[in-house]
Amino acid sequence: MSKQIKSKQRVAKFAEVFTNNREVTAMLDMVQDELEKLTSTVLEPACGTGNFLIEVLKRKMDTVHRVYRNRRDYELCSMLVFSTVYGLDIQKDNTIETRNRLFDWFICDYEAVFKEKPSKTLQTALNFILKKNIQCADSLSMVNDKKQPLVIPEWTLCEDGKMLRKDVYYKDLLNGIEHNYIKSYSYKWMKETDFLGGLSSQYA
Repeated sequence: MSKQIKSKQRVAKFAEVFTNNREVTAMLDMVQDELEKLTSTVLEPACGTGNFLIEVLKRKMDTVHRVYRNRRDYELCSMLVFSTVYGLDIQKDNTIETRNRLFDWFICDYEAVFKEKPSKTLQTALNFILKKNIQCADSLSMVNDKKQPLVIPEWTLCEDGKMLRKDVYYKDLLNGIEHNYIKSYSYKWMKETDFLGGLSSQYA
């Protein structure tokens, strides 16, 4: 069973109480159909140490395990899954712990499948995505830990393995304002490949 508090002081000061596994499972069961889609996004506005997000990752990776045909499929699908998982928390140590939990779980999963660690390139890509997606920020005031307007990255995995990132303001997402991008970036972590040979659309 996961620990529900870090200290009584944090409960008193920040009302910080983590959701236990029973409630996490019950709530995620209600949206299981969405979690089976590789491209469906999940944002936890008070992610704590990642109790929800680690289970979201596991369920999404269950789909990866069902559809991948080779190591390249598995790696590209995993990048896509990581790009759809977001978390915010006002405590920086919580965001760091969440990133580490998701990354460490993936490393164990990868080693169980392929009997070796993932490449440094893939590890770098996933850590970068986690750093951008799991942020220390206040979802209510919509500012980050530097008191700047909160920015959320939107990711697109292209057919050639290139990853596109477009930054948007969190407030615009909440207000339904689409395509008001601040900046766009392109990353080429993986070599050119036929991404999933069409499986991506089937499980989108």
